[in-house]
Amino acid sequence: AQVVNQAVDGKLIEQLRTPFAAVATDLALGRRVVLDRGDTSTTNSRGFEIKGHYIRLGDETGPLQIKGAYFGISLAGTGCQAHYCEVYSCSSNGITVTGSEILVQNCRVRDNAGRGVSVNPSSSSSAAAIRSNILENNGLCGLYANNYGGVVDVTNNLSLHNGEDGIRISQSGGTVILRNNTLSGNGLYGVRHERSDSAGQFNARNNILCTSGAGNACLY
Repeated sequence: AQVVNQAVDGKLIEQLRTPFAAVATDLALGRRVVLDRGDTSTTNSRGFEIKGHYIRLGDETGPLQIKGAYFGISLAGTGCQAHYCEVYSCSSNGITVTGSEILVQNCRVRDNAGRGVSVNPSSSSSAAAIRSNILENNGLCGLYANNYGGVVDVTNNLSLHNGEDGIRISQSGGTVILRNNTLSGNGLYGVRHERSDSAGQFNARNNILCTSGAGNACLY
């Protein structure tokens, strides 16, 4: 795996050395790693916080499970990726994206109290791709994306049985691509698209949207 022992910022490395000294070694050897942060009440508690650039967390041969944090994974750098991660039992969001050129792919994000994946870039030119993930049983929406200038690509995801919307988009610019996703059994809308002005593009195609209940809609 290409992960945590090189470009992660120094503070996080120190946290991982005690008591998680074997994490990087286990990932490099292709072992399944379960990282239980054991602190869901402290708001700065994170399973992983990646502030470096071009870091890949997890892969098919070295999957990573993260649980018991306030935020499961925080991707705050440029070009960072999360692959084959399972994030669950966190008291806020499973995966939080604030960096640029971020890829979250083949992850399962479930049973978190907040959002499954939250994309809230710090720059108007930031880009993010959320692809081929399972987002289920999270307390709020399966995926939230705030886009005001870059490109957010949401493709081939399953968003199921989340407490609020399957996917919620807040857009004031940029481009949002929503394709080949399946959304079912969520508490409010399948897709909620909020747009503050006429700028930007919203492209949705080949999605399966299912919902039920009074006042709910597949696309709102």
